[in-house]
Amino acid sequence: MLFFDPLYLLFLAPGLVLALYAQARVASAYKRYSRVSNMRGATGAQIATDLLQEAGLGHIAVEETRGQLTDHYDPRAKVLRLSPGVYRQASVASLGIVAHEVGHAMQDHLGYVPMRIRAGLVPAAAWGTRLGFIFLLVGLAAQVTGLLWLAV
Repeated sequence: MLFFDPLYLLFLAPGLVLALYAQARVASAYKRYSRVSNMRGATGAQIATDLLQEAGLGHIAVEETRGQLTDHYDPRAKVLRLSPGVYRQASVASLGIVAHEVGHAMQDHLGYVPMRIRAGLVPAAAWGTRLGFIFLLVGLAAQVTGLLWLAV
């Protein structure tokens, strides 16, 4: 039989609520400003290429990736990946997101220490997410509380 401590919810709820609130705010701002055209009329891909060239980072590729708000800079592959809405649209939202991601590329180029630490932690976090899901399923199926705690 599984043991559940209601006190756990006291610790889990604030973080969950805060994360959901932040996600909703980002999605709302993106939706609002993706309808506003930028004055230059340039797509996110064009802006990214221009900013990278201007920063002396023309060797960094700009690619389209799937999903919404999945934009990121990959320091290992030296690639700026933009979601379709950012890559193809000439919006204020695209401009802001591209500027943010180009900033990460600049940090990587300058050897910014927190960026290097983050890049080192990303693979471990990805494995943790995968293993956590497996531990959750096995823990629920086998009713092993220890595995459920590991999943969290």
